[in-house]
Amino acid sequence: MKKKRDSAALRPELALSVLQQLIRIRTNLTDGCEMDAVKYAASILPDSIKLTVIDHGGNRGSLIGEIKGARDDRKVAIFSYLDTVKNLGMDRWTHAPFAADAADGIVYGKGAANMKGGVTANLLAMAELSRGTPPVSVMMCLTAGGTEDGLGATEIAEKGYMDGATEAIFTHATGGKIGVLQKGALWTKISVTGKTSFSATPSGGANAVEVLMEFCRRLRKRAVAAKGGKYSQYGRPSCTITQFNSGAWEVNQIPSYAEATADIRFMPGQDPAGLIAAHDETAAELMGAYDGVEIRTGILKIQNSVYMPEDSEMVRRFARALAPRRAAFTGLNIFGDAGYIVPRTGVPFVIYGPGEYTSAVDEKISIKSILSAAETYVKYIRTYEER
Repeated sequence: MKKKRDSAALRPELALSVLQQLIRIRTNLTDGCEMDAVKYAASILPDSIKLTVIDHGGNRGSLIGEIKGARDDRKVAIFSYLDTVKNLGMDRWTHAPFAADAADGIVYGKGAANMKGGVTANLLAMAELSRGTPPVSVMMCLTAGGTEDGLGATEIAEKGYMDGATEAIFTHATGGKIGVLQKGALWTKISVTGKTSFSATPSGGANAVEVLMEFCRRLRKRAVAAKGGKYSQYGRPSCTITQFNSGAWEVNQIPSYAEATADIRFMPGQDPAGLIAAHDETAAELMGAYDGVEIRTGILKIQNSVYMPEDSEMVRRFARALAPRRAAFTGLNIFGDAGYIVPRTGVPFVIYGPGEYTSAVDEKISIKSILSAAETYVKYIRTYEER
């Protein structure tokens, strides 16, 4: 980009080159290594963009780029995270996960949609916006840990980097729709201790597996009891048991210990404290119903839910930027930087990015969708004063 300041940045060949390089830079959790992607991004951005590198240690980093606009009282922050999910199921890929194979305008690779396509769109938009003075200031935030601990977003929010920011855009894959809601997440661990005996005489023991299975059934019923209310058009709550283990017991032995993890995705109208209480209530019920059983629950993660009404000023303004396309709205089941930034700063936001959210296996994204997202960011900024 530094050598091409005299030509538009929104070109298919440039989008392809940047995306392929980002995919080939391995930033998978738990290895991190986002700093490698930070260095690459910094190397291709125009010199006119003010860059700030945040070093989190252990080769983990985040990058902030700023373009000063004609107005000092308006600044739009565009967030994309650099990390990808863990390297699971890599042997099931049709295309090599880090090869970034391209065919017929589609690029395949680890993190293509979630969200190196969004990173690419962010970089292209910043390069294009640097070709002059935009009506409002723009702040690019490429963050570490967006798929897990919000490492970069939290530091950006809590150490003053967001000072002066009046709006935020998060570049999750939304399939051309405007995201106005992102579910919250509660991850928990449930442990059951019972009493072993030979399975030929089951009454002599307390089966930890059976109790845990019943716990999970009741917990799911409680967690999804709320139908979503006024948010139902954007989805409904879910409760998924993601791990279940009872140790190395013999087939003819009743297991005296079992544990599971649950991933609950909740709507903005749900209080996480109520979901935590549901664990305690379920545990109390079952310990009362089964002799010799102890149940313990623990919180592994809480991620805030966030919501912006469709008729809010920023959402309406962003919808007009999509014209002549008609705006459609959506909610996201996955979490990301919005859950760390919005509750800490209170900024209005939208979620809009290239591609469709898909499985972690055989991820893909179209170059067309990346260019469309980048063009939308540029149009939103450049026409800000007209809206």
